Amino acid sequence: MDNRTADGKDLQELLSQARRESAKAEILARISKIHEEKLNGGSELPKRLQPKALETMTAADALQSDDPEAKQFQEYLTSLIDKGDGNSSASNSELEKEIKSLRRELDQAQRALKRADIHDFQYPYGGVHQKLVNSGLSKTHAAMLVRRAQTLLKDQEIVSERHVFHLIQTEISGLFQDYQSYVQKPKSGPRVTVLMGSTGVGKTTTIMKLASKPVLTGAKKIAIVSTDSYRMAASSELEVFSEITKIPFYKTSSLQELDKVMAGLQDYDLVLVDTPARSPSFQGFIQEMQDFFNILKPTDILLTLSMASDLDDLFMSTGLFMPLKPTGLIFSKLDETCKQGKMVTLAAEIGLPIAFVCDGQKLPETIHIPNGIYVWDQLINALEN
Repeated sequence: MDNRTADGKDLQELLSQARRESAKAEILARISKIHEEKLNGGSELPKRLQPKALETMTAADALQSDDPEAKQFQEYLTSLIDKGDGNSSASNSELEKEIKSLRRELDQAQRALKRADIHDFQYPYGGVHQKLVNSGLSKTHAAMLVRRAQTLLKDQEIVSERHVFHLIQTEISGLFQDYQSYVQKPKSGPRVTVLMGSTGVGKTTTIMKLASKPVLTGAKKIAIVSTDSYRMAASSELEVFSEITKIPFYKTSSLQELDKVMAGLQDYDLVLVDTPARSPSFQGFIQEMQDFFNILKPTDILLTLSMASDLDDLFMSTGLFMPLKPTGLIFSKLDETCKQGKMVTLAAEIGLPIAFVCDGQKLPETIHIPNGIYVWDQLINALEN
């Protein structure tokens, strides 16, 4: 299965990036010192780990055993130490001191990495980290934010939690940009926005919210199409909504029907598409969706994620849908969690823009464009709970 984001990044790499970066400042100086001393009288590093590459490598990369390049570097250091120990009888006292120093530096770096892994922060940073975790952020993401603030405030004599939160607020706000700026509008025909997601995440309700609040999309002439032939309740909801709002609704049960319906909607501004609410792990689901997309030619493919789920399940769901190449995310059911910070970690680590967030059932006022102010307000609510 292809677990890559829309811009080609590996999902697992995104999930571990914060952890790797958090240890860099504390450890890289030690690794660099080892290199600068040329390791036992001028021995050369492997070609993949020449000085220029080493400078850009994070310290955790250099020590994590599950990274092939890191493992190579660590094995290289160990071999030099062993080699030096084996020749110690023939070596002078300076060489022995260098070998012992090398071993101490490596041990210190490994201990520092362990400290970074458990996020051992002093006041006031420890309190901020714990509050961020309590609000729903992952431990590693919260640690990365706190460490960045710690670096920026290192020269300030008096630092309070308020100072730390102010810097973190600025960084979090930068994660939530206007999704519309990412959209490439079609040269002809309607903008086709497809919502996909697991069962029960609220796709149908979100489509009704979008259709009843055109100011969010800038569309005047809107139609709704359903390709979900499995759930009768979803179609019934959309039929009733169509009768009330006079927004056209088309239910399709085959690729031929879908092709015919889309051919008749070329003069619309926006077509909102409801897709089958099934797990992507279901046999044949990915191919079925791709067949739909071949006809729909979607402008937007928005993966809808329910904030009522825990963070691990949200990452798993995202990974399962990645082969369909979503262009953005929708966070639904924000009112059904007390850990609103989950959306901050998701936004940072998945690497896709956030199109909309939903925080209730009422139409249409419970759908929002997630700018920095809105997101921070939600996070503050989580911190206070």
